[in-house]
Amino acid sequence: RFPVSFGEFDFEAMIPLAPRMKRVQNISRFPFVERDLALVMNKHQAVEEVFEIVKKTANKHLHSIDVFDIYEGDNLE
Repeated sequence: RFPVSFGEFDFEAMIPLAPRMKRVQNISRFPFVERDLALVMNKHQAVEEVFEIVKKTANKHLHSIDVFDIYEGDNLE
């Protein structure tokens, strides 16, 4: 045998306590896409110079540019 429990809820009274529903937007037909670009460049070339060239020639769709990895090994052909 199991103990029996009983409860009664007044859901109308609980409605003001619930979080308000947030407004939503339609899903874009053209969702965000992140792209990686690998460059082979001189070890002594300043990254800032490359960033400036990219920013000058980029269009409105470029949101950010960043260095995420530096490879200094063999087989870069």
